[in-house]
Amino acid sequence: MSAALHLKRSLAAAIRHEMEADNLSISTFARRTKTARNSVRRILDGKNTSITLRTIGKAAEALNLEFTLTAKK
Repeated sequence: MSAALHLKRSLAAAIRHEMEADNLSISTFARRTKTARNSVRRILDGKNTSITLRTIGKAAEALNLEFTLTAKK
């Protein structure tokens, strides 16, 4: 599995978990992030790795999550 795919699956799982914990629907989450429901579905799709850092940041902020990204050698 590629690093990008592994990272996206982990991110999608964390966001989905927080949405469930907060009892948020896709529609409510879309309103919080000021984006479309289709965009939320792409965020939650663990196979879709085409997501911008801005979108990740908006999703994390809407759920009061801290988003960190590191690169290691």
